[in-house]
Amino acid sequence: MKKSTKGALAAAAAGSLLLGGASTLAFWSDNASIAGSTITAGTLDLNLTTCGDWQLDGVGGAGGDLNGRLLVPGDSLTKTCTYTISSTGDHLAAKLDVGLPTSSGDLKSALSTNSSVFTITKAGGAPVTVTPGTASEFDEGDYTIVADFKVDFPYGTAIDNSSQGDSVTYDAIGLTVTQTDNHTVTP
Repeated sequence: MKKSTKGALAAAAAGSLLLGGASTLAFWSDNASIAGSTITAGTLDLNLTTCGDWQLDGVGGAGGDLNGRLLVPGDSLTKTCTYTISSTGDHLAAKLDVGLPTSSGDLKSALSTNSSVFTITKAGGAPVTVTPGTASEFDEGDYTIVADFKVDFPYGTAIDNSSQGDSVTYDAIGLTVTQTDNHTVTP
C-alpha cells in the first residue's frame, strides 16, 4: 500500500475513535414566537347632513324646486349643502372634490355652473376655505363641510333674445372625498 493511502486510512480510524463510535453528532436548537395581534382598517365616511332650497340672487328668496322657475339674465341661483366627514386611521389624508352636474338643453350654453368654495371645519377647529379641484388634505377626525353650488345666468353686454323660452336640465351634483397616499403625516 502506498503511504498516502495508509495515511488516509489512519486519519479515518482516528476520526472514528474521536467520535466515540457514535453514529450522529448532537446539535442544539431553540425557538421563540411573536405574539399574534389584530390589525383593523380605518374609515372614511361622507354624509349629506342638510341641503337648503335654491336661493335666488343670494338674498334669501326661496328657489325651492327649480321646475317652473323662470330666470332672466342677471339671475343667480345658489344651493348650500352641509356634509360631515368622519375619518379614522394613522397617516390618513384625503382630498375633497365636486363633480359638477352634467346638463342638457338649449339654455345650457347661456349658464355657468360652479362650486367655487368649500368651507371645512374640523371638530373644535377653525374653518378652512378650500377650492374644488385642488387637493385639500386633512387628517383623522370629524369635519363639517359647507358647500355652495351656484348657477349664473349672466347679464350680457348686447341684446340677445336667443335664450328666451329655453330650458336646461341638470343631473345630480356629486361631492367626493378620496383618500390620498400620504405617508408623511405623523400620527
